[in-house]
Amino acid sequence: MKAIRCLAILLVLALLVTGCTGRPADAPVDQTPEPTAERTVMVLAPEQRYRSIEYKIGLIMTAPNDLLHRVAQHGFLRTAENLEYRAKLYLGSDSSEADALVDQAIADGCVGLLVWANDAKLIAAAEKAKQAKIKTVIPFFNMGDADVDANLAADPADYAEEAVYIMVTTAQSRGRINGAVIIIGAQDAPDVAAALQNAVREQYPQYAVEVYQGYPPTDGMSTQEELADAFITQREDIAGIFCLAPGSGNIFADTCAAVEKRLKPAATPTPKSTPTPKKTTAPSLSPSPSEMPAETPAVPEIPSYKRNDCVIITLDCMQDNLNLVADGKITACIVRPFYDSTAQSTVVLDRLLRGIPTQTTVRLNAPVIRKSSVEKYQHIVREAADWFGVR
Repeated sequence: MKAIRCLAILLVLALLVTGCTGRPADAPVDQTPEPTAERTVMVLAPEQRYRSIEYKIGLIMTAPNDLLHRVAQHGFLRTAENLEYRAKLYLGSDSSEADALVDQAIADGCVGLLVWANDAKLIAAAEKAKQAKIKTVIPFFNMGDADVDANLAADPADYAEEAVYIMVTTAQSRGRINGAVIIIGAQDAPDVAAALQNAVREQYPQYAVEVYQGYPPTDGMSTQEELADAFITQREDIAGIFCLAPGSGNIFADTCAAVEKRLKPAATPTPKSTPTPKKTTAPSLSPSPSEMPAETPAVPEIPSYKRNDCVIITLDCMQDNLNLVADGKITACIVRPFYDSTAQSTVVLDRLLRGIPTQTTVRLNAPVIRKSSVEKYQHIVREAADWFGVR
C-alpha cells in the first residue's frame, strides 16, 4: 500500500514539474526554418532570423507606363515573387517625385530598392535610399560612380557590334557587298544610334552610314508611310536599315515589299518557236585541241537590286517587332534588357540583403534575337501585357 502511495506522489510531482517548464497552450510555435546551404541566414536583429517573405522590397520608377517599362516592372515583380519577397511598385509621373517616393519606401519599411535612375533626380534619390541604410541597386542605366550598392547595365557598344555584324553578313549573302547602312529614329535612342554608327565605320568601312533623327525628309511627303515610300523608291544602294523609332520596323518592312512589287518589270511572254526538222549529216572528225576555241572565263553575275532584300533590324521587345521577326519579315531585333535588368538586379539585391558576396557592377547582355530565339521574348511581353492590361 505504501509503495502505491509513493508511486502516486511521484507521478503528481512529475506532472507539476512538466507544467511549470512546458510551453503554455496558447504560446506561438517557433516555425522559423533552420538555415540551409542554399539560403544563408542573415541576422537583421539579434533575436530575429531572416525570412524574405517577412520583408518588403520596392522598385522606384517615374518613366512612362508604356509596355516597355511595364516589362521592366514585370521583371522585378516576377523575380521578387520567385524569391518570396513582398514587393511594391513606387511609381510617379515625373522625376520630381523621386524624393517623396524614397520617403514612402522608408516609411513602408522597405529593406531593399531598385531605382530606375534615368535622370539626376532619380540618381540622387537612389543615393538617399542608400544613406537611409536601404540596399539600393540601379538597373539598366550605367551609373558610373553613383553611390549605390550595385549597378547592372548593358553597354550599347557590345550589342551594336553584334547587330552590325548580323546586318552586314546578311546583306553580303544577298549580294550587297557595299552600299549604305541607314539608321532611322536616332532621337529615340541616341546612345544606340551612336554605337551602331561607330561599329559600321570601324568594322565595315566599305559601307556608308546615314543617320536620321526621325524619318528621312522628302519634299512633298508628310506621313511616315509616305516618307518611307519615297525614300525607298529613290534608293538602290541600301544594304540595311536600323529602325530605332517605335513602329518604324513595320512601316519599312511593308514599304520595301510594296515598292519592290510596284517597280518590278512585268514579265514578257516568250514566243513559241517553230520546230525545225533535224538534218542528217555525216559524222565529222573531232577537231584537234589546237583547233578548239579558247574558253572565256565566266563573269560572276551581279544580282539585280531588290528592295525586299533590304536587311531590317529593329530595337526593343515590343510586340510588333517580335512579330515581324517571328514572321520572317525582318532579320532581327535588338532586345535591350528592360526585363533582364530588373530581374537580375532583384537577384543581386537578394544576395546583398543576405550578406552573400556578389559582384556590384554587372555588364548585362542585350541579345540580338532572330526567328529561332524570339518565342521566349514573346512570352515575356504577352505576360507583362496581361498583368498590366496594356498593349
